[in-house]
Amino acid sequence: MCQPDDSFTTDPWTFNHWASSGVFQITMGYGKLKFSQAKAVDVVWDAVVGRGGQALLA
Repeated sequence: MCQPDDSFTTDPWTFNHWASSGVFQITMGYGKLKFSQAKAVDVVWDAVVGRGGQALLA
């Protein structure tokens, strides 16, 4: 089984989600979205949180 950090193991429970190699890896799924729906959520999140945070800092 391939792990989120590109390693391979036969025991999926050996991956440490708090290890530095897995910090920026997608390790949790939530719901069942089509690609277009997930991309829309991503764009809105980037616009609101990312640009909103920049606006607050400015």
